[in-house]
Amino acid sequence: MKGLAVYANVFRQFQLELDKKPGIDYHNGKLRISYTKPSKDAVPDPMAQTELPLH
Repeated sequence: MKGLAVYANVFRQFQLELDKKPGIDYHNGKLRISYTKPSKDAVPDPMAQTELPLH
């Protein structure tokens, strides 16, 4: 995904279908989500991060 806009004070829903690759178990572990702003540095500057446990 190239980009995603996030708006403050407005409820938005977003769905992203994850790739089904052999050897990846989406029922265990965690999914890490990061919102970053564009940066000229090699590592983007994170604005927000969270981890969702997978069940």
